[in-house]
Amino acid sequence: MNTIRWLLLIQLLFCTLASASSIILTWSANSEPDLLGYRVHWGTLSKKYTQSIDVGLATQCEIAELTPGYRYYFGVTAVDHWGNESRYSVEVSAVPGGDAAVPVDYELETIIPNPLFSGQYALLRFAQPEQRTIHLAVYNCLGQRVRTLFKGENPAGFHQLAWEGLDDAGRALPTGVYFCRLQSGETVLHRPFTIVR
Repeated sequence: MNTIRWLLLIQLLFCTLASASSIILTWSANSEPDLLGYRVHWGTLSKKYTQSIDVGLATQCEIAELTPGYRYYFGVTAVDHWGNESRYSVEVSAVPGGDAAVPVDYELETIIPNPLFSGQYALLRFAQPEQRTIHLAVYNCLGQRVRTLFKGENPAGFHQLAWEGLDDAGRALPTGVYFCRLQSGETVLHRPFTIVR
């Protein structure tokens, strides 16, 4: 199993309050051919999960019988046919019967599709745990900014945007390796991707 690829493909995890005592988790599907299924982990301490459940190939799971008013933390892993388990997805947290779910950390998912071909739109997904000013941009392999995708105040939560592969002047970027960069305060995340023309 390619652990790094598994991490990127199930990295973004969404959490929805279903009722006063249950939460619905949804995550990105994994395309590895040896995927056996997913395992959902949760607990009341960040990154210290005390419970887990195997959910097969489903990319959504409802966790029920949670105690209202307590904050729960969730992560998802992928398991292959040999029992190898990937790293945890991005962690999310929520309070059943309370506030809306928010990510625990900043995350920038891999650009989909990768490589990006002529005429395609890239899907960029990211998560931020608090309302802050962010700067999301694309840089070439020389470190030069070629496109600003978003700059400004952004609310906490899970976000996505589509990008057509153009620079700030509206020109198609040439074939090459690029980096998507998310910055918020001192937090800086990068994801490489390739454009093929």
